[in-house]
Amino acid sequence: METKQPEEFDRSALYQALFVPNNLIFKEEKMLSKSYVPENIIGRNTQLEQIAANLAPITRHGDPINMYIWGGSGVGKTITIRHVLSILDYGLRENSNNTHVDFIRIDSTSINSDVLVCREILAHLTATIPQTGFTFAQYLQSIWSEIDRIASNYDYYALIIFFDEIDKFKDPNNVLYQLSRAMENKRIKSSNSTIGIITASNKKDFLNSLDDKVQSSAGFVYLQFPDYTEHELCEILIDRIEAFQPGAITEAEIRYCAKRVAEGFHGDARRAIDTIHVAGKIASDQRCKRITTQHIDSAEQEITNTATMEMMTKFSKHDQYLITAIYLCNRIVKAEKLDSSPNTGTVLSVYQAVCKTVNESPTSEGHISRRISDLDDKQLIHAQKVKGYGNTRFITLSSDTELAIDLIYKDPLKTQIEASITDIESIVMATIKRTRKPFAGYSKSM
Repeated sequence: METKQPEEFDRSALYQALFVPNNLIFKEEKMLSKSYVPENIIGRNTQLEQIAANLAPITRHGDPINMYIWGGSGVGKTITIRHVLSILDYGLRENSNNTHVDFIRIDSTSINSDVLVCREILAHLTATIPQTGFTFAQYLQSIWSEIDRIASNYDYYALIIFFDEIDKFKDPNNVLYQLSRAMENKRIKSSNSTIGIITASNKKDFLNSLDDKVQSSAGFVYLQFPDYTEHELCEILIDRIEAFQPGAITEAEIRYCAKRVAEGFHGDARRAIDTIHVAGKIASDQRCKRITTQHIDSAEQEITNTATMEMMTKFSKHDQYLITAIYLCNRIVKAEKLDSSPNTGTVLSVYQAVCKTVNESPTSEGHISRRISDLDDKQLIHAQKVKGYGNTRFITLSSDTELAIDLIYKDPLKTQIEASITDIESIVMATIKRTRKPFAGYSKSM
């Protein structure tokens, strides 16, 4: 019998030291990933039925109904669509129906131009990487040809294109129009094929920004996905409990996580799943055998800090100036020990002063007002109204944004601002005297 070499013993020991302890928490970690599609879609029966009804004409060799799906982040839009399409595909194959469906998801956060969309579609249809350097029209012609080729193999062929987060697309009008009119304009020669379009966004009124001819041609029907309730979040997390080793997390911790996410993050299921996932990693790193509420609290803070930093590093130049203005206003108020918070007018004046300092033209007051609302929605700032002060909002940074302020308030901007800080202090002192508001004793407006 051969004797093992010393290094083999070392490798075994290293494996035990580096990898085995992780098994104390996780069992099937894939169940917590974004790509995982569970067999059971919780709290979305109505939406499942609506999407299925709009796709059902495919089973009768008809045209699917184009859809616009709206709902906040983490409310199950993408996972529900994928689930319905997987059931449709399974049913068609199981029933020996010579109908084939191709489903292509377009992530509009990165695939956000006409040409990029065409290349993504062609990559899926041909299983090859398309050549570069062609025009949009040339790529479209290749897509029409591929559809004809695939349709020749079936009694009926449907191509479903899902534009996820369509509001991130630079200008989707042209590609949506061409895809929605392809059959009617005889771009595709085969009569046994069809194209369906699904779009999704967290912006309720995004459709109104599209050209009238696109809205008319596509004929989108509107589907809404409401926020998950605390009970539904709890069910979603329990449904993935097999991702963990037995006893690594109990229903008590799951209910705790669901409650915090339902109350603080508008029922965002993705946030809830990420929270228990990160909590599991924290517990694993600490060599703990189970996840506690303290691990969940730490995970929530870690996710918030990461999300805040990511958003702040992606801010536009003027968003950075606005955040800087809010930071400076509150810093000066605290330094002067004023019993007040900076209001909209104070922030606007300081924002304009910041722009002047860096030789930039400020954007309009209306635009800044909308950005304040958007930043408030993202919980990066707190813009609060107080009874008796009309539409005036009193603005402070969230604690997470304040902790990460060095990401944007840094040189050369910081050096330029600090060189003229006395002018900004004067603006704050002059404007804040006009509207006094205590720091405590007020509630956030709805």
